[in-house]
Amino acid sequence: RIALYLGCEVQDIPRVYGEKLQKPIDPVEIDRSRAKVKETIISEEEVDLSKLPIPVHNEMDGGPYLSAGVMIIRDPDTGLINAGIYRHQIFNERDMGVWFLGAHHGGLIYKKYKKQGKPAPIAIAIGHHPGFVMGSVSRVQGIGGEYEAAGALMGEALELVQAETSDLLVPAHAEIILEGVILPDEDHKEGPFGEWPGHYLGGG
Repeated sequence: RIALYLGCEVQDIPRVYGEKLQKPIDPVEIDRSRAKVKETIISEEEVDLSKLPIPVHNEMDGGPYLSAGVMIIRDPDTGLINAGIYRHQIFNERDMGVWFLGAHHGGLIYKKYKKQGKPAPIAIAIGHHPGFVMGSVSRVQGIGGEYEAAGALMGEALELVQAETSDLLVPAHAEIILEGVILPDEDHKEGPFGEWPGHYLGGG
């Protein structure tokens, strides 16, 4: 599927992908009147995660998991926005988790908020251009740069719009944007979850 999107043979994916990333395109902010994701706004009081088709993927998973949403978070020190894919277990109609592994930038940014005793505002983009999803998992140097990588892979600037509940800029044409915070002092048991290498991870 990656080869189909990039218009190349499978063996040429690393070269074509790498060449595109050498030409990042800055995102642009647009007015909310042009943003498809703003066509329907669900208030905090009406949030019900059970209305979304989030499945239990594997037999021994700890519950339903959102496994391909792009989480967006702003570094409180630099102001740069980082995007990445993490796993999010659904606990109930209003609460979900996030699992950070190792030195993933989202986790490093969250630790800064936690150290300050502050909630970390986040947004999760669901349903978008394949170039945006690929850009969000690109190993660009340093924190931030995923929006620019997405532009490179899309061949055009990623259009952004102001989030509803924070100062985050989110993809204007995502199908769904979930907004919330990661609390600094609240941990939950989560998992296990059948991860991409074919093993269950977590569960503590």
